[in-house]
Amino acid sequence: MFVPDDQAATRIAAAVAAGGRIVYDAEAPEWWTLADPEGNEVDVAVVPGREEIWHAAQDAEQRDTEQHAAEKHTGKEETIHE
Repeated sequence: MFVPDDQAATRIAAAVAAGGRIVYDAEAPEWWTLADPEGNEVDVAVVPGREEIWHAAQDAEQRDTEQHAAEKHTGKEETIHE
């Protein structure tokens, strides 16, 4: 089940309060596996919102720009020959 990032903790807490348990959380806070008292399992995964996706894209662009500037400064800029 995919839930908005800002709702995951509330949904998981509600499931645990209703008798469920967390059986896997090594990937948290992106993904959990919950089980009900009978052992039926469901995965809960977050869906990043538009703002988070935008920020991630901006961060990646900034890292690329900084890496390119560092390569140019050190003379290690990669030259592509076609």
